[in-house]
Amino acid sequence: MFKSIKEKRDNLISNQKIINQILQEDQEFNSSSYASAFVLGRSSNGITEWIACKQIPDLSNLLLKSKDLNKNTLYKIYKNRRNDKDKKIIAFCKKVDEQKFVVLKNSNIEMIKANHFKTKLPQIHNFRKEYIKDGFIVDYKFLKDVEFKSLSSASAIVLGRSSNNNIDWKSNNKKQ
Repeated sequence: MFKSIKEKRDNLISNQKIINQILQEDQEFNSSSYASAFVLGRSSNGITEWIACKQIPDLSNLLLKSKDLNKNTLYKIYKNRRNDKDKKIIAFCKKVDEQKFVVLKNSNIEMIKANHFKTKLPQIHNFRKEYIKDGFIVDYKFLKDVEFKSLSSASAIVLGRSSNNNIDWKSNNKKQ
């Protein structure tokens, strides 16, 4: 048995069981919290981190795709909607360079804007209205990739409120 999660991860890397941050075979854990801490690289509550799914996706091609994914940092927002906690806002963003972030086509946005959104963030509020008016966003979904100069402005548009990008976006790369 390993003394720590880090020790287990290091052992798997040295034995080629993790390549390009991708597990090459199934791993068993004694608890959902231990499994989520292993995957996330930080302490976590496995009950809240894991989400039930109906089927396990085929990840067999992920190793080939991972080489392309490392060229750009990818971000994801996965949050409850304000008016319906059973529905989620799911949005993806790609960092192209230091001043260029692209929210990807088919990303969702929050339908209900926060009360402070129009008064505290008028420029972002107006951009969101323009994107809807110009057909970039229809039925609260991006129909095209949309470029932003900052991750915070991208998440503010998506969430309809002020946003801390370090909290709202989750990254495939630890360094944001």
